[in-house]
Amino acid sequence: MTSNENNLTPGEMLIAAREKASLSLEEVAEKTRIAANMLRAIELDEYHKVSGDLYVKSFLRSYAEAVELDPEELINLYLIYTGAVSTEGDGSQPAGWDEQDVKITKVGLPWFRIAMVVLAIAGGSFLYYWVSGLMSSDPVAEKSEPPREIVQQQPPSTVFQDSVTTISTTGDTLALGWQMEKNDEKAVEDVKPAPPPGSGKLHLPQALAGNPQMSFAGGHQWSYVVRLISEKSGDFAIRRDAEPGFKTADFPSNLAEAKPLPGENVVAGRAYAVRRGFVVYWGADDHMSLRLGHVQGVEVSFNGVVQNVSRFRDGEEILLDSSRLAEPLGN
Repeated sequence: MTSNENNLTPGEMLIAAREKASLSLEEVAEKTRIAANMLRAIELDEYHKVSGDLYVKSFLRSYAEAVELDPEELINLYLIYTGAVSTEGDGSQPAGWDEQDVKITKVGLPWFRIAMVVLAIAGGSFLYYWVSGLMSSDPVAEKSEPPREIVQQQPPSTVFQDSVTTISTTGDTLALGWQMEKNDEKAVEDVKPAPPPGSGKLHLPQALAGNPQMSFAGGHQWSYVVRLISEKSGDFAIRRDAEPGFKTADFPSNLAEAKPLPGENVVAGRAYAVRRGFVVYWGADDHMSLRLGHVQGVEVSFNGVVQNVSRFRDGEEILLDSSRLAEPLGN
């Protein structure tokens, strides 16, 4: 339990607990994966230097667990210290939401739904072939008939100009049901199969995995990297660490005007052309907030872990920090 008999502030309690545990600020930063400058702001009770109340509570919780304080009592003390909770009356909090009210949805594939869809498709296919088998088992159709002599007719010479539909793999060519010898194939125009979908972008590179080993312009590397892939351009913006505002990604008007993704020296926030469309990378030392102009046709990965953004609305702010990379405790 946390004791505050000396009327210490939340930051002073953390400093006292850290010194009692013989830990330096850098050691706490390594244990919590929170930047040292953010922890220093918490210790000095300078909460305005942290991006919002949600971040402050998250940092207080991680710091308290690292120095063996009670996170809930420390957060309650922070609310009283900042005036968010009154100490008079029944101690009830004002209307609104708290960090504990936020439901965290695990990022991953819905395996149960996928299994149900696969079973439904398999069952439908079995039923279709079973019914087709009953219809094709007509006893009249199974009666044997004597072989008939097949007379092959020659098509008119004008049939082959624009009427070729299929070229068989046995050496004969079929055109409107007519069969002709291999020597007459020169009368048929060459038929080229249609290119597969997306083959027109094969000259573009694949998107690089967004992870801390990625090299940005100037050789800079970040502890956390976000990769965004979109089929079309849009209004996508990022706020890194404790920056005051969002910065919008630089998108060209269309994919043809975008530069292909380079193998290194990637400029953060610039949209490049890849086979799947546009790709944008951002980096940060601690945490990021991402705002998507549209969600449809967008894939977001955080340090290589693909995030489920389908549950967010267009324009909604998405918080990305170390909690997105590990399973919640107790699961």
